[in-house]
Amino acid sequence: FSGPGMSGSLFSDGSVVIDANGIDALATAVAAEHLEAVNEAAASRSAQDEVDAVARDPRRYPPANVRRIVRLQACFRLQLFRKFFGDDPIMQEFRPPHPSLAVSLYQIRRMRNPDWVDFDTEATIIVGLACNCETARVDFLELVEMLRIYSNCLPDTHVCITQIREKIHDCVILMQERLEERMPTCETPAELDALLREVLAGVPDELQEHFEFAYGALEDLTDRWEQSLLAELKDCQTLQEMRVLAARIPRVFGDVQERVSVKARAKQVERREFLEW
Repeated sequence: FSGPGMSGSLFSDGSVVIDANGIDALATAVAAEHLEAVNEAAASRSAQDEVDAVARDPRRYPPANVRRIVRLQACFRLQLFRKFFGDDPIMQEFRPPHPSLAVSLYQIRRMRNPDWVDFDTEATIIVGLACNCETARVDFLELVEMLRIYSNCLPDTHVCITQIREKIHDCVILMQERLEERMPTCETPAELDALLREVLAGVPDELQEHFEFAYGALEDLTDRWEQSLLAELKDCQTLQEMRVLAARIPRVFGDVQERVSVKARAKQVERREFLEW
């Protein structure tokens, strides 16, 4: 038989043998189909990468203080409209949008085209508001968010970037003082781990080094409790004693990794096998 670009032999038993020309043509067809699939996948990945790049652009996400200001402006506009026009049905079509809708529209506009934002002026106002507050009243996560946003659209030497970093440093010092004050009250690794999660929630990786003393204290406390419970486990003679000790382990360690529970289960299995034997 022969076909477009292919040829071969058909035998009576139904088997087919394709000659060299047929093999080349078949390989070309398969390669073309594979290349088309690869090109489609590459185009899909390229489009997805562009979408991800847009989604990761921090300029498109306004800081919390900007959203608050937009909401306040919308509230004032709506209040003035009600003051002058009340419920006049003729003027309702000119009524300002609800504050939540106004914030949404602003975020949509900024998401679509962040280039229309004057970041220098915005950063001067927003950072000034945040940095002029007392350190204890500043939201640490909002400062981190501001630094992430404005460091992508302003030079590192900009005064706003310097102010944010200084304020973040002040917040880190305050968090260290809070930890040093409350850590002695934690008697178990679970309590200390809960304290660290509470105080250090949202701290970026580049600032974790400032709290190594707290994580070191957690490791030391965990080691002491492990040694204490392992000594108690060694003295346990009955399954009931082992179960009581095993029930204490989650309360003592919480989500902290430890090695007591594994050895407690192993000893219970060993004791049970001994009794069954």
